[in-house]
Amino acid sequence: MLEKKMITTEEEKKKKKIKIGYRKWSPLSVKFLNFVKNILDPEFPRTLIFLKVVSLEGIWIKNFKNYPFSVFGISIIPTIDRCSMSSLIGIFIENVLFQKPTQQKVDFFLPKNWNWKFSFGIPKFSHFKSEQYTKQLNDKERISAAFENRGVRTTINKCYNNNLL
Repeated sequence: MLEKKMITTEEEKKKKKIKIGYRKWSPLSVKFLNFVKNILDPEFPRTLIFLKVVSLEGIWIKNFKNYPFSVFGISIIPTIDRCSMSSLIGIFIENVLFQKPTQQKVDFFLPKNWNWKFSFGIPKFSHFKSEQYTKQLNDKERISAAFENRGVRTTINKCYNNNLL
């Protein structure tokens, strides 16, 4: 009897989260995962999805009902807790998502006249500098400066798996 009550309270909590506006595992989450599926890890010759750096569980969407605005959150979980390439992996993902063809596909799936933005994060349990890297990944000026850096640009080009694109 007690187990049933615990299950119903957990189910109620999940329903409340959905009512607030958080949606997990939506069709858009799958689309975003498809956008980044061909990015290789800079240290290992495997894709980010194979290494579980980016997964479907780490993509969330929050819709605001009062204002037509959506936030797409992507959690990046490094392979080790002292990974030096965590911010670079976030830059790879941002590079893919900010390209014009990707933005046009995102606009196609959203209702007209809706605004949207991306929010990147590294969970606290997965890296010892997670707060610093999350702050860097969500700073537009730092990201645009990284895109202008020739070394970062060549690394980005190496990490695209051109055979699968």
